[in-house]
Amino acid sequence: MNDINKTRERLKNIIESSGYSLRRFSSEIGITPGGLSGILSGRSKILSGMFLKVLEYRFNVNPVWLETGEGATYIKKFLIEDADEIEHVIKLRKLDKEQKKSVIVMTNALYQQKLHDEGGDLMVAEPSRKKFKKWN
Repeated sequence: MNDINKTRERLKNIIESSGYSLRRFSSEIGITPGGLSGILSGRSKILSGMFLKVLEYRFNVNPVWLETGEGATYIKKFLIEDADEIEHVIKLRKLDKEQKKSVIVMTNALYQQKLHDEGGDLMVAEPSRKKFKKWN
């Protein structure tokens, strides 16, 4: 069995240990059931940094163990600041395209205010163009 298949087997073990169905587990980590099925079957790429962080946050899975089989299966949760960021990323991924654009606009407005308060140049991301421009 090659390394990626071993990683998939370890992920299957985590899912079984959680006691959740595939549908519930996929919801907990912010991906579709089809996406999780694709990962488990080998049709999809298995591990991105965010995927590992979500598994670490939601289920205390040691990312090193998941990738290599080395070390403890589970670890203590990491800093709450990181957990908060991941929680928001999971929620953001569940929004539709228009809702995501609204979040970007609101985030830009808050960031502009922060920069203004700090006396810096204001830079904004244009959601539809993925580039930055100077804001006057």
